[in-house]
Amino acid sequence: MKSLALLLFALAVVTAPKLSIAQTRAIDSLRRDVNELRQTQAAILREIRELRRQLNPPQHAQDVATAGPRPTIDITGPALGSPTARVTVVEFSDYECPFCRRFFDASFHALSDDYIRTGRVRYVIKDFPIEGLHPHAFKAAEATHCAGEQGKYWEMHDALFANQSALQRPQLATYAAQVGADSAAFGYCLDHSHQAAPVRRGLSEGQRAGVNGTPAFFIAITQPGDTVAQPLYVVRGAKTYPEFRRLIDAALAAADAR
Repeated sequence: MKSLALLLFALAVVTAPKLSIAQTRAIDSLRRDVNELRQTQAAILREIRELRRQLNPPQHAQDVATAGPRPTIDITGPALGSPTARVTVVEFSDYECPFCRRFFDASFHALSDDYIRTGRVRYVIKDFPIEGLHPHAFKAAEATHCAGEQGKYWEMHDALFANQSALQRPQLATYAAQVGADSAAFGYCLDHSHQAAPVRRGLSEGQRAGVNGTPAFFIAITQPGDTVAQPLYVVRGAKTYPEFRRLIDAALAAADAR
C-alpha cells in the first residue's frame, strides 16, 4: 500500500500543470509570509507566558524580602556611580524582557539622577538572559560586553533597551557602530563569543541568589572595596520609582546609622 501511495504521488507530480515563474514567486512569497507570521505568533506566546509569570509569581518572590536567610551577592561587574557609595543596587536583567524595558524607561534615569550621579548609590548590572523566552537575549548581553571592551558598555546597554524589538546579529552591529565602537573588533568579539563567560557567570550568580525572573534587584549596604554583600532588600519585578526610592532611602538611613 505504501508503494502504491508513493507511485500515485509521483504520477500526480508528473501530470500536474507546471507553474509559471510569477506563480512560483507568489507561492514563495506566501511561504515567507506564513513563516514570518509563525515567528511573530511564537514571540507573542513567549511574552504572554512571561506576563503570566510576572502577574502570578511564586509566593516567596512576590515583593520585598527584608528578613530571614539572605543570599550573598557578588557586587562586582559593570557599574555606575561612586565605588565608595554606602548603598549598592544590583540588577539582574534581560535585554528582551519587557519588564526590564519598563524599569529602564520609568525608573532607571530617575534613579541615576537622584542617587547614582550624586554619589549615594552604586549601580551594578548582571546578565540574566532567559533564552527559553527571549532567543536573542544572550547574544545581546554579549554585545554589551563586546562594546565594553572599547569603553562603550553603557552606551550599548542604552541602545539595546531603546531598540528592544530588533536585537538580531546585524542590528547589534549597527548599534555598536552608532555608539562609536570599532565595527571589526566588535564583530570579531561577538562572532567568536569572547564575552560569553560574563553572561554565563551572571546567570549562575542569579540562580544561586534565587532569581527566577527579570528584573530582580538586590539593595545592600556596602563598604569601599567590598566585592560581596548581603542585601537588605530584594525587589522582584519592575516596581514603580517611588517604591525604589522608599527602599533606597531606607537603606541609606540604615547605612548612616551604622
